[in-house]
Amino acid sequence: MIVDAQLIHATPEVNTSPAQKFSSRYTLEILNVINSLVGEKGAAALLRAAGLLEKLPPKLTHRHENTIPYVYLANLFRSLDFIYGPRGARSIAYQIGKQSFEPAFGSFDIVANTRAKQEKLFSTAEKLEIALCTLAEISAQSSDQHIVLADHTDHFRFTVGNCPICSVPMNVDLPICYFNVGYLRGGLQSILGLNDFPIQETECMAKGDPACVFTIRKKRFTINEIGNGLTGFLALPEHLREE
Repeated sequence: MIVDAQLIHATPEVNTSPAQKFSSRYTLEILNVINSLVGEKGAAALLRAAGLLEKLPPKLTHRHENTIPYVYLANLFRSLDFIYGPRGARSIAYQIGKQSFEPAFGSFDIVANTRAKQEKLFSTAEKLEIALCTLAEISAQSSDQHIVLADHTDHFRFTVGNCPICSVPMNVDLPICYFNVGYLRGGLQSILGLNDFPIQETECMAKGDPACVFTIRKKRFTINEIGNGLTGFLALPEHLREE
């Protein structure tokens, strides 16, 4: 696991090894959220569609040990699309990412320390910076992802190499990592108490890009944006979508 805590321009290492693993405890919390969103029967149907009904439960523990194969996560989220269709899958995946952060990581010392640090800062951009650094470190600790965080004039780029959602080859034209967008939103809510930074996935390994890239604007949604309905979970002004 690797994380670049410094805000630098870099390209994350990408390793497509089948040995890549994800946190068991985090996976357990993901399943708990799925159960709350779609019910026990719905959760069982997802696991069955992903071929995990018998495979996954025996591997789950309450410890943050990286023992769950990436392919399990990729197939689980792919089964959302199969059962609920593209639109339903997007919303459910986003909510899974958002709602699973607090029960999985809210008690971490690094989260508590970052909460305390951000309260002493006056700049929203500085608060956002240290929160994203913490989310990058947690991502690296709870999986084999390689995270690079880069500071731009009016936004941050959160680049994910070895994304578990994209670990199974796919033929898509648009980004698919709605879970990761939810993770970022849930993490910022947990650490900063704020959930109104525009976030957009601009590049995705599933559609052939070298890494998954998420752009987080430093300026929170304006009153006009909120009034005009521009606060969807993938909303971001067009000029931030170009690098």
